[in-house]
Amino acid sequence: MPNSTHEQTVNVALGEVLHGLRRSWIVRSERTGNVLEGGGRPDVLVEEASGWPVVIEAELSSHAGADKDAVDRLGRVVQRTGRSIETVIALVYPPELHTLDGPKLREAIRNAESLEYALFAHLIDRPPERLPASGWLKGNVKDLAVLVQRATAPPPRVDALAKRLQDGIQWATEGFTEWNPYGGPSGAKLAAVLGQSDDEEGQTRRMAMTAVATALIFHEALAESNFMVEENGEDRHLMHVDDLKVSGMFSVPSLVKDEWWAILRVNSWPIFWIATQ
Repeated sequence: MPNSTHEQTVNVALGEVLHGLRRSWIVRSERTGNVLEGGGRPDVLVEEASGWPVVIEAELSSHAGADKDAVDRLGRVVQRTGRSIETVIALVYPPELHTLDGPKLREAIRNAESLEYALFAHLIDRPPERLPASGWLKGNVKDLAVLVQRATAPPPRVDALAKRLQDGIQWATEGFTEWNPYGGPSGAKLAAVLGQSDDEEGQTRRMAMTAVATALIFHEALAESNFMVEENGEDRHLMHVDDLKVSGMFSVPSLVKDEWWAILRVNSWPIFWIATQ
């Protein structure tokens, strides 16, 4: 009878296959040392610059063990990034993976059609939500990857961020208006860039603040993905947004705008051109 493959070996192979399906992911499988604040390491940790980390807790045969490990990971914080784990996938491998290793194991993972998994979501002040409520979803590794991708944007977090973004845009609009009343040159210049009029309802000014907020979000996503820009003839990493602040405020003249022009010299994303005006 063939020897049983160690669960860690299968987890590492799964991580390699998942990374091959989406290159923008950072996938860490069975990494040694503590990965989470307070200690511990997930079976598989998937991170993407624009989303929340997703953990996969896998078992060779124990459905109950996969469920328990998944719930235990919810709400934990990734040490490297400080981001909380809002979604965890409990996964049970099919029997055909239990005795394979090396290239044959990776190929079997790519071809397996009977992976069993369930998604757990962390909810504030409520028990975790499980999808499906009972039983298991079944599919292949591409189906699993689609679920991981969707799990990087948990709805409660997205809703909270949308509200925070809306409030921030309104705050910025009111601040701009306090220093630049309607009918002045700054409002007229801003409206000209957008091809609008400086209406007293504030619609054009909110559009402008939305453009700036979008550029800041995109800027940070690029920085987290190690985007390279050129300075004085040499390549360097794009600076993170937080590194461009002085005493909690953006410096004037703005180092942020300097970074946006550096981005534009590499790629002419329209959002950055509008935000620099």
